[in-house]
Amino acid sequence: MANANEATALSPSRLRILSEKLAAGKGLHGKLSVVRALTKERWSANGHRDVIAVPMAKLNGERIYIRPQTTDLSNAVNYLKHGIHRPPPSVGDPRRIVELGTNMGAGLTALALEHPEAQLVGIEPDEGNFAVAALNTARFGDRVRLVRGAIWDHEADLVFDPEIEAGEHGIAVRDTGPADEGTRRLRGLTLDAFVDLAFPGEEIDYMHVTIEGSEPRVFAAGGAWPDRVRSLRVEAHPYFGYPVGECVAQLESLGYRAEPAPSPPDKWVFATR
Repeated sequence: MANANEATALSPSRLRILSEKLAAGKGLHGKLSVVRALTKERWSANGHRDVIAVPMAKLNGERIYIRPQTTDLSNAVNYLKHGIHRPPPSVGDPRRIVELGTNMGAGLTALALEHPEAQLVGIEPDEGNFAVAALNTARFGDRVRLVRGAIWDHEADLVFDPEIEAGEHGIAVRDTGPADEGTRRLRGLTLDAFVDLAFPGEEIDYMHVTIEGSEPRVFAAGGAWPDRVRSLRVEAHPYFGYPVGECVAQLESLGYRAEPAPSPPDKWVFATR
């Protein structure tokens, strides 16, 4: 009789997820690369993290670099399968794009490929994610720029929040406290400061936002940025107490027309002005 672990491994939901990941690789080489990403040891013999280049079917064979046995592959597959990197349908061909929470760069890479005339800037707090994002976006030269830091409601030194852990794609930050003495600090930027840094004095066509539960406090801080950002796609976080309805209401209070994105449901919000 199969033990509990074997039964779980063969459950229909796990088989479906595995099938989706295999289908995401383009051709035999892509599927073999997916298998390597799922089975290869996390660390190489010399102590450095390996990365695997996976040709992606949804990107016409363009590669996405993946750290094996991390959430990188799931992140890339979900972005490309659902198109969750894309702006609201009413937005034409964006030329200036910013991404808050770039993670390992799958969304920024897809946006740069789909909009070859665009300039893109992403911000990411985690050092490992930042390094892989830099590897994924290096092919675009200075058309894509990355900033190491986090978006916050005030200029501050931040630390990572150990109480919120969802793998490489679920990294959250918080203000420092007395117990954080000696902990490595991270640069926290307001949205106004980041917009000025990314495209000084210019209008931004599209902003993609996924900052792991920091959205409500960042939007509540307001600022001048809504006058310069034409459209957004924002990830709601019901498990952090930030459901789609609250996200829609916040964006409307900032002067946007906002509505739930149809896919995936209960997860993303479109906003335009």
